[in-house]
Amino acid sequence: EARQVLAEVIPTRKIEGNDDEQSARCHAIESLGNSGDATYVPFLEPYVPRASTCEGLYAMMAVAKLGKGSVVPLLQAQLQSPVQKQRWWAIRALRITNSPDAVDAIITALRDRDSEIRAHAVTSLTELTGHSVTKPGVRSPTPIQLENLWLAWWHNHKNSTTIIEYPGELCHMS
Repeated sequence: EARQVLAEVIPTRKIEGNDDEQSARCHAIESLGNSGDATYVPFLEPYVPRASTCEGLYAMMAVAKLGKGSVVPLLQAQLQSPVQKQRWWAIRALRITNSPDAVDAIITALRDRDSEIRAHAVTSLTELTGHSVTKPGVRSPTPIQLENLWLAWWHNHKNSTTIIEYPGELCHMS
């Protein structure tokens, strides 16, 4: 019953300048994501592309937690967003899915035009697989070389690699 109330808070019409209402929607989305009830994934999916709002960012995290591998295509599509913040959160959400399909999706982000996005993709790949394709002290490869190194490694190890479970959030700050 409480989840139903949360779901009713989310689609309320936005009142211009009302930060409390937006904050309530964002916290409702977050709570649904933490509920473990995957039946809310279709309800939350339309909020995912809203890059400029907290609703969109929280929805990405919520669908990743609830939908796991089934939402990888939706999250991967966000890697094409012109908004850097949307691409960054998409990589984080893909990591949260704990899905082998997320590795393939994140590898595509290694060619992103933004070096922060590429670095975030490398970190997420390392967290998911427990592996790094670069060695300390060796000159950094170009984005294309890095993508090729990951593609080759993943091709050879996909079936034998255990995906490392996302540890969850230690601290949440708004």
